[in-house]
Amino acid sequence: MGKFFTSNLRLDLDEARNEKLIEKFNKVLTKSGDVLYILGNLALSRYDSSNEYEHNAIRVLNRINGIKVLVPSRNDIVLMSLIQKGEIQSTLIIEPDIKYISLDTHNFVLCHYPLTLWEGRDRGTCMLHGHFPLKSEQIIYVGLESSREEPISIEEVQRLLHLQTIPF
Repeated sequence: MGKFFTSNLRLDLDEARNEKLIEKFNKVLTKSGDVLYILGNLALSRYDSSNEYEHNAIRVLNRINGIKVLVPSRNDIVLMSLIQKGEIQSTLIIEPDIKYISLDTHNFVLCHYPLTLWEGRDRGTCMLHGHFPLKSEQIIYVGLESSREEPISIEEVQRLLHLQTIPF
């Protein structure tokens, strides 16, 4: 079971882009037990009454292999509301907007937005975020545009952590 991270998918109605994304993700997420953590901005919400972007985002997401976990941003509010009301059927797991996890030898805090302080920071807990390209010694940006439009594996995150030399 692999663990992977991404953000800023901003799924919309562009079928060619969506098909390319599905293909790239499914080349990486090959096992049914693979977990994809999406750190916000899953759908390109337009906040209109049709909610077509949100419905399409779930259709695309359902075609991507593995278990999908959303750590939401404010742009995911409409999508989450539709899922919670039962208006969109999805296997997407929705977590709080700040999520702590332990993987391999590291502890992580997951959030769409980069935080300056978080629980465990002084004990080596690292932050993964998806808002904009901000990196430091304990912070890794996992946005889609930073990773050849593929999910970033936990092994790649650990490699990046060892390469970080920018002090806080």
